[in-house]
Amino acid sequence: KVEKRAKDWMDARPNQTNAAWQLVWVSHIVEYVSFLWKATEPDGRSKADKPALAANIPILGPRFVPPSYLHIAKRNKTPDINPKDAYLKPLTVVHPFYFPELRRCPQCGITNRKVSWHGWNATGYREVHGVRREETAIGLQLRCDACKVADDEARKVAKATKHEYEKILHCFATTSHEFWGNRHHWDIPRE
Repeated sequence: KVEKRAKDWMDARPNQTNAAWQLVWVSHIVEYVSFLWKATEPDGRSKADKPALAANIPILGPRFVPPSYLHIAKRNKTPDINPKDAYLKPLTVVHPFYFPELRRCPQCGITNRKVSWHGWNATGYREVHGVRREETAIGLQLRCDACKVADDEARKVAKATKHEYEKILHCFATTSHEFWGNRHHWDIPRE
């Protein structure tokens, strides 16, 4: 599953960095976070409390830093030191497991059941210019059914009146500027 996701991202990124080892590393992290999310989210049908994560499962993130030379050298008597490992970039995961307050449509502000999470960003991580070094970020797609209905209505009205149709966004990646555009800097979650 990890290799397939990395390959799909590679194919979907014609104009972005395609460092295969970075994509595989990020894909492993995505699998880990997906596991945490599934293990702690109620199934939606029951009114039971959120299930607790087993004590033997570590909670890592939302910022993942690649292993350093020290980590690699100390975990193996004959470490397989590969120079490309030094070029892996840290990853910040923008996910409701870490930041549940993100479940709000950036356009209409709705927070009820009409807002839902729909999979990881289809093109993989985004490059981010960090203060000290280059970093990456990945997030989920948030969909707003209320904005989707408004977009469908606007399309019908424009077609009937032969006016210009202006698309109303209803799907946002949590790493996109559209998602963060209407928020204040103090709304940005911190670890």
